Amino acid sequence: MNVEDLDRAKKMTKLNVSQTLERSRSRLEDNLRSLLLYDKLLHNDYDQLIDRVSVESIKDLLSRLLASKPTLLVKGNPSSVPSYDKVANFFDR
Repeated sequence: MNVEDLDRAKKMTKLNVSQTLERSRSRLEDNLRSLLLYDKLLHNDYDQLIDRVSVESIKDLLSRLLASKPTLLVKGNPSSVPSYDKVANFFDR
């Protein structure tokens, strides 16, 4: 990922968040979630939070995620699913 890709993604994310919050039901759900989780309203901070994302922060997050073992969740009949070890080994490549 380069800076141009990240800037484009940030602009699209800000636009999507803005359009979502235009709907009163979405805004209400977002406000309630923010109050329950953070004890404050966050919708005014979204642009700043999005702007704080950097290429380095994304690389750091991906490194930490890929360093841990994956979680395997199966819905339905698990008999056709490969073993956990096979799935985990796939990501070790």
